[in-house]
Amino acid sequence: MEGAGIPDKSIVVVNPAEEIYDGDPVLVTFGIMHQIAIKWIFFKRNGNIELRAANPAYSPLIFTKEDIENDMIKIIGKVMYVINKPKKGF
Repeated sequence: MEGAGIPDKSIVVVNPAEEIYDGDPVLVTFGIMHQIAIKWIFFKRNGNIELRAANPAYSPLIFTKEDIENDMIKIIGKVMYVINKPKKGF
């Protein structure tokens, strides 16, 4: 999520109790292998969930109501803060 201002090796603070809205960055697990990632989330009118990466080279991931019921996606929480080291040099 470097394109979203979350560089590699950053520390993120996630709040599982915070309300989540369209376009928020969230920590999620998804898929058969329960991958963990930070993605932008969008809720569709038909009940589906769309996850988008900051890098446009990656296609959005769509999860249906059935996928949600079958635990193919789990929202861990909303990303609240990002902590990273300053860059060295000029």
